[in-house]
Amino acid sequence: MIARMTMNLEEITDKAVKAYKNNRLLNVNANIIAAAFPSIAAATGMSELMEYYGYPDGAIATAAAITDWVIYIPIHIGLHYKTNKEEFIDNQGDFQKKEFIKDVANLYVTRIPSIALFYVMAGPLHMYLMTKELGSGLANQISYWGTLAATRTVHTLIGLKTGLFKKRNKDYP
Repeated sequence: MIARMTMNLEEITDKAVKAYKNNRLLNVNANIIAAAFPSIAAATGMSELMEYYGYPDGAIATAAAITDWVIYIPIHIGLHYKTNKEEFIDNQGDFQKKEFIKDVANLYVTRIPSIALFYVMAGPLHMYLMTKELGSGLANQISYWGTLAATRTVHTLIGLKTGLFKKRNKDYP
């Protein structure tokens, strides 16, 4: 008998969800990228709005960075919680808030080099591209998505080296 060579949509979806929930490297990176979509869109909108009103390139790039960060953080932490909340429920069924906060703090501490790299690269690149008459919105998109690709690589390498992507032990004392 010939083995079935195709999967239906439900099987593909089930495998993707299982990989997302059980592979910390995948879910950390997916959450960061998913949170980046609305935050970069908001930063792009802010850039366009400020360009329309005639603000200088430096002010546009600064406001875009602030907008990106303010939108990104709560979305990212919310996604991290939704994905990983089961890991923080102890044997009595209680959510271990302190453990979750420590996990988020660890995630952000390991991201310090990539966060610094992101804003050191994205802001000046955004400003530079605006001087090339790309328009503030397109300059924002190119600089932020290009820089995100670079910083995802840096953070992933740091995470692999530090053990960030290892699953947590559910056995709480």
